[in-house]
Amino acid sequence: FYLHMEVLDRPGVLAQIAEILGMQGASIKSFVQRGLGDNARLVMVLHPLLESRLYAAVRMIGQLDFMRAAPRAIRVIDEEFT
Repeated sequence: FYLHMEVLDRPGVLAQIAEILGMQGASIKSFVQRGLGDNARLVMVLHPLLESRLYAAVRMIGQLDFMRAAPRAIRVIDEEFT
């Protein structure tokens, strides 16, 4: 899965997101963060996991106070990123 999040750029944000993903059995394959003033864009590609586990994590992440918009997830069919 591809996971896209717009968040406040402050300490601990990535740690909280990673903890929730880990609780659902998700492992991050790749990660990019871009600062946008006081905000940041986080983009992750996750290793394969059950869709139900991913969306449970997305719901929990979406309720965090630092989220600027609802997280977006897209299923990745081709895992080759060249």
